[in-house]
Amino acid sequence: MEPYAAIAGWQVEMLTLRAASQMLKYNLNELADALGIAPKNVRILSPFVGSGFGSKLGIAPDAVAAALVETDMTDIGTGTYAILTQIAAEMLGLPASAVEIRLGDSDLPKSAGSGGSWGAPSAGSSVFLACEVLRRQIAATLDGKDNDLILKDGLAMLGNRKMPLSDVIDGTLQAIGTIEPGEIDEAAHQATFGAFFAEVRVSAVRARCGCAGCTEASPPDAS
Repeated sequence: MEPYAAIAGWQVEMLTLRAASQMLKYNLNELADALGIAPKNVRILSPFVGSGFGSKLGIAPDAVAAALVETDMTDIGTGTYAILTQIAAEMLGLPASAVEIRLGDSDLPKSAGSGGSWGAPSAGSSVFLACEVLRRQIAATLDGKDNDLILKDGLAMLGNRKMPLSDVIDGTLQAIGTIEPGEIDEAAHQATFGAFFAEVRVSAVRARCGCAGCTEASPPDAS
């Protein structure tokens, strides 16, 4: 299902590699170092990764009221395409069909890589922040504030003004959303990798808990 294979091609001084990879920025630097060439002359394409194990994204609504989200992270089967589409569509008031997601290209804005625990939180947060910037830009075009802006069904509404989003945008708006480690990174720990879920049953008679496929254990407080 996942053969150890890759396709590489040279064009003048540029090397393009197509392979299943989760960490494009690291693989790019390692490949460049192994071949003795500059990282800028290496490009890795990995739009789909099956069952593999802080981001930065670029996003831009185009002139026909559609949005393009770009990052070098890969989809390892955790629903990245769907998640980022939903966030951008909701923030910009667009149907999901009007949002395009481009992943797995080392030429795109750099991400923290792809992992079950951090892919969606970091990439999703970056999309959210980029959309907030776009909303402020759109509101400024309408001489208002983004807190008063409503984007819905491809329309921009602010105060008594209501216009198609494609009419509000003069050309193309672009924004970069960057998520960085902060105080929460030191104050709290979050890990969802390898989480287990089970159906739990409680016996009022035996004052014990049990779950399918698990060893029975007494609850902390049997009362």
